[in-house]
Amino acid sequence: MKHNETWFSKVMYAFNILLVVLTFCAYLLPFLAPKLFPFLSVLSLFLPVFIFLNVLFFGFWLLQFKKKMLLSGLVLLLGITFINKLYHFSSPPFEQEKTDIKIMSYNVRLFNLYEWLPKTDVPEQISTFVVRYHVYKQIISFFEPAF
Repeated sequence: MKHNETWFSKVMYAFNILLVVLTFCAYLLPFLAPKLFPFLSVLSLFLPVFIFLNVLFFGFWLLQFKKKMLLSGLVLLLGITFINKLYHFSSPPFEQEKTDIKIMSYNVRLFNLYEWLPKTDVPEQISTFVVRYHVYKQIISFFEPAF
């Protein structure tokens, strides 16, 4: 015996299917080149909205005890990695230990060799900065662009 559904339920289910398709496309977009689908690449910006709406649809169908909740539930389960990337939950801060490595990367711009800055003491300022933060005991990377 088939249960007749209301027109509201049918319209909601149609929107749910459309939302699931859009959400699934947004899940796949990071793996595709934006040059191939420039218009679709905008969908990934709406991924948080899609996830939120899928949660609402999941709750809507769950409250009605309908199997249609599996559609939104499945797309949410498939995108659990994307949810973790969008929403970070705080964790306890790490304590700094003496064995930790400090890495400093600094664009020294040839130590102002071509006088891009009006200051004349740029090399000394950089050296003072490095000594102040005791980075010299660890790893230092000076980036000098190649022209």
